[in-house]
Amino acid sequence: MSRPNPLFYSAFILWASCTAAQDFRSTISDCWKDHSHVEMSACVNEQEKSSDFELLQLESELRFRISSWSEEPRLKEQAAKTFDEGARQFLKYRENECNFIAAVAAGGNAAHDLRSACHFQLNLERVHQLQLIRDGWFKVQPTDKLH
Repeated sequence: MSRPNPLFYSAFILWASCTAAQDFRSTISDCWKDHSHVEMSACVNEQEKSSDFELLQLESELRFRISSWSEEPRLKEQAAKTFDEGARQFLKYRENECNFIAAVAAGGNAAHDLRSACHFQLNLERVHQLQLIRDGWFKVQPTDKLH
């Protein structure tokens, strides 16, 4: 009986690790259209940076909303503490997950692009989750003033 190709297992692990995220390969292919590898890399890096900015802005907005929430101080403190811990854990998860995806490229020149595209897609997922929380529990009030 022949043994399956080890590349099959690598491809399967890569696929399985990305099923939770939108397909990060679409980020690369969208940036690749009619561009050189250098231009594609710049596009992926720009998307990564813009998603970092969007995530930081939304986290700041939620921290503000928690601090001005009309709940007991202990509940506000608990919410702030758990939110900050969740943000730290997300960054750790994102770093590990995207480093794994880059490692599967086995040091090839696509490793950085794969890491950046993964980073972008996971940021988009996190932003979506936080928007649902914001819109569900911290609805915008006409008197709200964001810093």
